[in-house]
Amino acid sequence: PTTAPPTTHPPTTVPSTRPTATTSSTGAGGNGSGNGTGSGSGSGAGTTATTTAVAASVITAVSSVGTVLQSGSVAFAIDGRPTVVVRGTTPAWRTIDSTTTDGTDVLQLEQFLASKGFTDGGRMVVDGHVTSATTAAISAWQTSLGLTGSGSVPLGEVVFTPAAVTVVSVAYGVGSIVTAGSTVIDVRSGTPYVDVSTDSSWAHVGTNVTVSLTAGRTQGRITSVVAGIARVELAADSGARDGETATVFLTRVKVADALIVPASAILRTDIAGPVVAVRGTHGLREVSITVVAAANDNVAITSTALRVGDQVRWY
Repeated sequence: PTTAPPTTHPPTTVPSTRPTATTSSTGAGGNGSGNGTGSGSGSGAGTTATTTAVAASVITAVSSVGTVLQSGSVAFAIDGRPTVVVRGTTPAWRTIDSTTTDGTDVLQLEQFLASKGFTDGGRMVVDGHVTSATTAAISAWQTSLGLTGSGSVPLGEVVFTPAAVTVVSVAYGVGSIVTAGSTVIDVRSGTPYVDVSTDSSWAHVGTNVTVSLTAGRTQGRITSVVAGIARVELAADSGARDGETATVFLTRVKVADALIVPASAILRTDIAGPVVAVRGTHGLREVSITVVAAANDNVAITSTALRVGDQVRWY
């Protein structure tokens, strides 16, 4: 197998006085080759986030690996106070309360509150400006979470992410004590993938393949093959991490004494199984076959009733 590191994009950091999210955008890449057993490498994903704590606190709730966190989902709770995922591209960087100046972070919070029906009876205007209606809407939302409505969102109790994210690892369970700098959870948005440079005879769309990651082996699926590059998509909770090297194992089957026909020549019947229509002196006749391999829109078949040179009908 050949391996290569993935490409990544610079990270952006979300500060907080509680556990916070550090997000980084990562692409995918790596180079490989298809020979021997066939392999390629690289890794990639959408946005990732690491949640860290800056003061000694107790984890009172935490999302499990594989959980998809939508806007409004609780990622975890520290000392009984939840950290909520909210849709937005600008990271949280300050407490939002009645004294907060205008800003995109305020706008994102107001958009979220409005989407959940917290508008102080329609009085809150979604404009990035905090008013008494904004703080009233915040209080109502906090009450819905089982908290005392204060009208203030402390830094760290909201994490803005541009899309839904999936929890890929959990560092601490409920009851754990976390201190400054502790990583609580890692999340990722988008679909992790590996781009493999390989001969097209090794890679076919729809094929499931084995991918070796630092966290262990997992299964991937080839979703495209373009110009010698096969893209292998992984599950969001596969454990793929930024900056690591991934290896994809590709295989192909060598078949002796098989006949090659176009894939569109294969006919299927409920009773007889796969057949091909063979042209003869008296027209077409159906011949039962066994399919042993497929590649590049061709199929390798065996049949005692077929010979090299027979003409089959294809569509």
